[in-house]
Parts: sequence; structure tokens; C-alpha cells
Amino acid sequence: MQKLDYSIFEPHHFNATREDFLGNGDIGRYVFIPGSNSRAREIADKYFKNVQVKVSSRGHDLYLGDIEREGKVIKVASISTGMGTPSVDLILSELIILGAKRFLRIGTAGGMQPNVRVGDVVYGTAAVRDEATSRNYVPLEFPAIANVDMTIHAAKLSASVDYNVHIGLIHSKDSLYAREFLCGPSSDESINFMNKMKAYGVLASEMECSHIYVLSQVYSSEFNYKIKSGCVLGIIGDERPFADKSLVAEAVNRAVDYGVNLICNLALDELKK
Repeated sequence: MQKLDYSIFEPHHFNATREDFLGNGDIGRYVFIPGSNSRAREIADKYFKNVQVKVSSRGHDLYLGDIEREGKVIKVASISTGMGTPSVDLILSELIILGAKRFLRIGTAGGMQPNVRVGDVVYGTAAVRDEATSRNYVPLEFPAIANVDMTIHAAKLSASVDYNVHIGLIHSKDSLYAREFLCGPSSDESINFMNKMKAYGVLASEMECSHIYVLSQVYSSEFNYKIKSGCVLGIIGDERPFADKSLVAEAVNRAVDYGVNLICNLALDELKK
């Protein structure tokens, strides 16, 4: 084993160079990191101009483009992280090593509170680290927290939309089938654990955000500059794990629209400084 030499690093899991993440002054491109490649493509198709696609044999295609807002051109990108924190570890680490500094996950989740319903949007201010990947970097006591600037803009934006937005704690898990569907011999443990999460007021459960937050903090310290990340989730299940397809599509569309507007508002604020 040897320490990675960042200065000569080339990504192994998608097709990109350091130059791809330049722009917006010293900030670099704002990068949307949904879980699926199809959502990364949909974000680019709907919101980006001057789109350039860098295809990956592993299904992590990189979409580069611009968003025009209030007379400014914001350099943006979208790429799938894949599902679960081990895949996040690969993709986000490589993005950060290549120089990207701003990230927003736009994903899906199951609601955990009676008032968090299918079609709602949740912004995760922090995540319960019910996964093992981030423990390779920091102990379990270390918090997984969203960037405060993104959280402030998320709160402001929530007042201007015509659907429900919940802002607060979320839960990131390793196993959908063990924790949610109670597969395997530890179902009683999962029932007790998830009931505790609900009792603690956790809003929603998903599979990636905690490690995004941990990596952002760890690399911010290592590289000595601020890496900002946040997480927007469309709620696609409540009492039922998965809602009807039309309701799921509505939840995803709301999360994407909310997330794009959140990044644009953050960018306009940062670019005027």
C-alpha cells in the first residue's frame, strides 16, 4: 500500500480531467450527484445548455454544461454516484481529487414521520451514519453534517415553493433489504433500530448522504479549502415502501427542481462575492 499522489491522479471510475471542473472563478463547477445515471442525464437535458457528455464504461457518464440565471452563466455538471456509500466513496473521492468543490445529491428516500408523505421533498441537514464506509475515515462519533451555506439557502427556498419541504435529520443505511424489508436473521434488530430513528425525529431514510457529508469534511481539512455539500430527497414511500409510479415521478421532479434552484441560488450568492 502507498499514499495516493493527488498531483498525477487520473480517475478510474469515470471519464474526466481536472480541466472539466474549472469555472465559476475559484469555486469550480457545481456538481449534481444523483444516484442513477438516468437522473444525471435528465438533469442535464432539462436544465443545462451547451451540454458535453463524457461517456463512462461503468455507467457514470459525466454531463458538463451551463445554467443561465439572472444574467449569469453558472458552470455545472451532473454525474451518478451509484447506489450506496461504497460507490459514493469511489465517485465523490475522484471528483474531489480532480478539484470539484460543490456537490448536491438529488435522490429519493422513504419518509419516516407521519407528516412526511410521498411527493414531499426533504433536505438533510445531517445524517445518521448507519453505514460502514465512512467508518474507514472517521470514528462513529464524528457527525455527518451538510454545509451551512447550502442549508441556509435550502431553508430560504422552501418558503417559495408550492409543495411540502421538510428540513432536518435523515438516516443513511447500508442495506435496503435488511433495514426496510426485514430480510435476514436480524429483523428484530432492524425493527427496533428503525423505530428508534422515528422516535428521534429522523425525517427520511436513504443510502448515500452520510458519506457525502463525511468525505466533504475530511477532504476540506486535507486540501485546506471549503468543500460544500447538501442532500435533497424526493419522498417516494411512506407506509408503503414504494408509491405508484406517477407519484414517484412527481416526487423526483420536485426534488430535481428544488435542487437545481438551490444550487443556482447558492451560486448567485457566491459569484457576487
